[in-house]
Amino acid sequence: FYDSLICKIIVGGESRDEAIANTIDALKTFKIEGVKTTIPIHLDILGSDEFRQGTYSTRFVGDFLAAKGS
Repeated sequence: FYDSLICKIIVGGESRDEAIANTIDALKTFKIEGVKTTIPIHLDILGSDEFRQGTYSTRFVGDFLAAKGS
């Protein structure tokens, strides 16, 4: 058993696009072994058109997961 919040990252950038790119870079450098993480779904979300354009609602994550079959 473990706390699901293994770590937290805080990233920024001069623009939304730069902050997203910095977040993707940070997530791709993580190496966590022994437990499953949510890094893959975060990378998928960060790469989605809706997220990148900022055209999402509070239902976004649920709808996104449903569309992926997760």
